[in-house]
Amino acid sequence: MMHTEVEIERAIQRFERLAGDLGPGAVEVEQTVDLQRVAAVSEAPRAMEAQLLESVKIARAHGRSWNLPTRAAAVVVLFPAR
Repeated sequence: MMHTEVEIERAIQRFERLAGDLGPGAVEVEQTVDLQRVAAVSEAPRAMEAQLLESVKIARAHGRSWNLPTRAAAVVVLFPAR
């Protein structure tokens, strides 16, 4: 569907009016650095567990035996209580 010059001009004017309302002061942005840190830190045990499992798999592939700790034990070993 082709638009007429008038329709296009109206769309341009509407866009410029709406875009004029936007800007840094138009929106209040909440700082979430604390939540981003929580998310990053909470991912660490899963990442460490994945590394542990991969390391054990490689050791076993090279004929070395390794008693794979349970998930809970792996977390305790990697992140002992303070």
